[in-house]
Amino acid sequence: MKSAGSTGPDSTNNSAVERDAMKSAGSTGPDSTNNSAVERDAMKSAGSTGTAPASTLWPAPASKLWSQVGVGLGSLALISIGYMQYEQARLANEQARLANEQARLANEQARVATPQYKVQHAAEQMLQPFDPIVRLAVSPPLPRPRIIQNLKEITDVPGVTVVSGQAGAGKSVAVEQALLGRRGVLRVHVEGDAWEAKMLAALGITQDQLAPMLRKVMQDLQDQIPGPCPIIILDLPRDSLITSMRTLNNFCKELAINIPLCHVIVLVSSMKHAMGIDVGGRERSSIVVVSNFTLEEATDFVCRLLAASAWGDGSTRADAASVLTERIGTNPLALAHACHLMASKSMEPHVVVDRLRWWAMKDMKDLRYFSLTHPIGKWLIDALLASDGGVSQMDSKWCKLGITARDLATGLHNCRMRGATYNPETDTWHFASPAHLWAAQQTAAQSSGCTE
Repeated sequence: MKSAGSTGPDSTNNSAVERDAMKSAGSTGPDSTNNSAVERDAMKSAGSTGTAPASTLWPAPASKLWSQVGVGLGSLALISIGYMQYEQARLANEQARLANEQARLANEQARVATPQYKVQHAAEQMLQPFDPIVRLAVSPPLPRPRIIQNLKEITDVPGVTVVSGQAGAGKSVAVEQALLGRRGVLRVHVEGDAWEAKMLAALGITQDQLAPMLRKVMQDLQDQIPGPCPIIILDLPRDSLITSMRTLNNFCKELAINIPLCHVIVLVSSMKHAMGIDVGGRERSSIVVVSNFTLEEATDFVCRLLAASAWGDGSTRADAASVLTERIGTNPLALAHACHLMASKSMEPHVVVDRLRWWAMKDMKDLRYFSLTHPIGKWLIDALLASDGGVSQMDSKWCKLGITARDLATGLHNCRMRGATYNPETDTWHFASPAHLWAAQQTAAQSSGCTE
């Protein structure tokens, strides 16, 4: 039975053969099993290298990709359209703003061009507090309490006031101190015949709007500060080129007398201009003459100026004041200039006197010049040299010849002679200062061939 079992039947052998074949097939694998293994190896290889097989290269169809591109382009178009609409709206708003601004400017220009606005604007300018630049800027101030108080009183009502006096006497300072800080003051420099047109141009009004402007200023002043009226200062410098006083006289009569809207102060430095003012008689205007200092005022003025500049002591200042007042007079401007030379140049009083006398000699010039071209000036100088206290217009030689004081003043103004001065209150002529008297004496001695 063992042999039978060892050799086995055919069926048993066949089973063993099959089992061996199956083992062999398990080691080598059938075709289907081998194909699956090959595919697995290919997939592993593809996973390690990052490439997909041919069937997975396009994750989506081409139609889907183009649809996404279309959506993006549509979104971009919508954004562009929205931005364009925003810009159009912004530009429209900007144009509307500019149109509104242009309309506002046009309305403003139309408002400014109206007569009411021009009158209001000019009145506001005139209602500013009067803050002048004092011409004679000296310290201490000029002692003019009587003149200042007089100017304050007479300018409260409409009228005309002529402020005259010798050059350097302090006319401008007195007027400026009297009106300092006052509202409703207008200062006009009359430097030529076009002074009125320049005044109106500076105010921005026409001739017809001047009276309404003054009425508005007067109304404002009387509402806030009862009493004062508008004041117009017509300042005529000595070298003014005005050829006719008719326009100025008509201006004063029209606004201060015929239609009392303001008080006009005519500030004159030339005798020719002072005598040319005529508003219908002397009784229709006031005259304020700013004279030189008295001897006491001049001495005190010089001592205070020298003390302010620390020149000398009390006794030397008094001696210097005595020398200056005796030889050059009591004119405030001349004394202030002399003290300035003494303090800044360290000059002695007699040296300053010599310099000022030389300037007075230039003012007087040569008597021969006046005898040849201006005989009126020679007659005046001769009469002043022969008199003690001045020459009266009525007693003068030229009055008998029909020559008026205005003619004489015009002749002296035209030849720029400043050595003589006229006092309208006393109707007399005088030398401008002791220095001018000395210069006239020296000139007369030289003309006659004599020497002193």
